[in-house]
Amino acid sequence: MRQVMFKIHASIDGFIGRPDGDVEWIFEHFDEEMGEWELDLVSSAGLHVMGRNLYGDMAGHWPNSTDPFAAPMNEIPKVVFSATLVEVEWGPTRIERGPLAPAIAAMKAEEGGPVLVHGGAGLARSLSREGLIDVYHLVVHPRAVGEGLPIFDTQVDLHLVEARQFPKGAVLLTYEPAGEPETD
Repeated sequence: MRQVMFKIHASIDGFIGRPDGDVEWIFEHFDEEMGEWELDLVSSAGLHVMGRNLYGDMAGHWPNSTDPFAAPMNEIPKVVFSATLVEVEWGPTRIERGPLAPAIAAMKAEEGGPVLVHGGAGLARSLSREGLIDVYHLVVHPRAVGEGLPIFDTQVDLHLVEARQFPKGAVLLTYEPAGEPETD
């Protein structure tokens, strides 16, 4: 069974974007080492998962890009969670309308590499709230934005698996769900 991995960039105060969705501040701390790590992660995925808004942003960018990320983003199958999207033009992509838990269980049961969730904010919070993420890759940037789109909206207990600092100051924190606390 394949894992569901969530990868997101966040501010030091836990936001994945400003209130208007702006994430330009992330690119100030993007460096070659972070790019190599992220390209390896994106390329290892067997399925890319995202919400409708993020799908729209990516579909408008990746098909015409010559960036090294373009090949895995364009070629690896995608699933977009949406109740309103009628059709997709950036393929290979399918629309998922059903409840999250059975849809994610079906994706995990498919053959292939990991399921990589890119976001957006609402989808990430919903998946986290339902305990559907196996691995969290949080790239925390040395910037507080004060307010914005939070990563979490409920308590989630995690266990640190890896911490890695990139040259421009961002830190990769890889977590797994902590499971049930032990009682004496």
